[in-house]
Amino acid sequence: GEGGEGEVVALRKTVLLVRFLELLGRISANEEENQMSEKNLGVVLAPCLFQFKPVNAEAIDRFALMLNFVIEITGEARVHAESLNNYLRSLEAELHQRSL
Repeated sequence: GEGGEGEVVALRKTVLLVRFLELLGRISANEEENQMSEKNLGVVLAPCLFQFKPVNAEAIDRFALMLNFVIEITGEARVHAESLNNYLRSLEAELHQRSL
């Protein structure tokens, strides 16, 4: 039914978000090799994720908030990598079951 399809779509979006967070954590965990610290990832990703346009001082302030948000979630993803992996596996198993 329609509700079931909506739940599957929501589950797919959740899987995508958790995969993205897990990837950010893995990238920052290899900072010594790739020079992508949490801050560097924030500088690169924040403008893309939030469609940043530096038009005035207020926009610059918003960018600082977005940058700090990306830095924080990347750090959390790095610290909680194992939990994210376990959660991702359970989400993917549930998604597989619902797709049968």
